[in-house]
Amino acid sequence: MLSMRHFHRIAKNNVWPEVYRHYEKKENELFHEIQQRRGDEDFTGLEASFDAQFDSPGYCASACCGNVTDNKTGKVLTFESLFKQEES
Repeated sequence: MLSMRHFHRIAKNNVWPEVYRHYEKKENELFHEIQQRRGDEDFTGLEASFDAQFDSPGYCASACCGNVTDNKTGKVLTFESLFKQEES
């Protein structure tokens, strides 16, 4: 059985770097796809929508997660998680 310390060391050194590498690869592919669409005759611009949600209703909510979605493909272009105490 893995100890918590050993688990976090494996995750930090092996798992998370691979997850970030894969995420960046997919993000680059998505933006390259959008750039290719810009060259199409029927491309009229990027239509995107933004949606955000707080972790709980009311004044006590402290975390917010938002994403930007390409309306044509339905793919998420980017997302962000923020805490109310953070400054942008």
